[in-house]
Amino acid sequence: MNIIPWLKETFEPTLLMSVLLVSLGGAAAWFKGDLNIPLLLIAMVGAVLIQSSVNLLNDYYDFVRGVDYMTEKTPFSGGSKYLVEGLISPKGVYIYGICSLCAASLIGIYFSLTRNILLFPIVIEAILSTYFYTTILARWYLGEFFAGLNLGPLAVLGAYIVASGSTGMFPIVVGIAPGLMIGNILLMNEIPDMETDFKASRRNLVTLLGKKHAAWLTFVIGILAYAWIAFSITMYLLPLECALAFISLPLFISGAILCIRNFSSTKKMIPALGLNVISALMTITILIISLVIAK
Repeated sequence: MNIIPWLKETFEPTLLMSVLLVSLGGAAAWFKGDLNIPLLLIAMVGAVLIQSSVNLLNDYYDFVRGVDYMTEKTPFSGGSKYLVEGLISPKGVYIYGICSLCAASLIGIYFSLTRNILLFPIVIEAILSTYFYTTILARWYLGEFFAGLNLGPLAVLGAYIVASGSTGMFPIVVGIAPGLMIGNILLMNEIPDMETDFKASRRNLVTLLGKKHAAWLTFVIGILAYAWIAFSITMYLLPLECALAFISLPLFISGAILCIRNFSSTKKMIPALGLNVISALMTITILIISLVIAK
């Protein structure tokens, strides 16, 4: 067995989002005065495992339904081609995804029992939305919403609870803009795959609105994310230092404009997809740094 495709299938670049979101939850806990770094690192492992499970199960079900045979692969969309090329086994990917989900679940349940029982509903929601993402959520116009919810306010809140042992509204406020941005990444990435998704009975905002309107929606959602940061600072929900996050705004606007202009061409969409991802990752990173500086 060639281990390289398995490593590439496991350690997708998108896992960086989980690392950053857990770090953001830790930064929020630090800002509020309490941070347990060893526990936060364990939570980070759990977050990476559950996101890896989503990716693995999504690849498995897309392969079974023939979706990945029809998509045009880009660095940001088109699904995994390792199954299509026969480099890894479908059964192995499914088992791997379930094992990752079980391991993440055990970590989440442990923290629910030892840190704060209010973490338990977040863990259960994460387990269910992970397992049913491709089979139900992504087929009923809910994929983008749950991606932004889980990889946004819930991830930040969960990490905050683990790191501090307490809960509150602050981590939710911190996590809303990243959630909007990450949901927006999924939305823009779906634009090149619209025809394939429709044939495979995947229903999302792109298949509902069409490529042109979906491209404009990505612009609106991205602006809303930055507007939320501005509003939160104005209302003293976030420290002034978080205004540094606007450094990434020109990158997002450039990507959004490219998306609106080139939504019909997969090849021309690639720079837009890249700028959208970079601006989101940069924003989350700057928010982490801003909270540390503010402290």
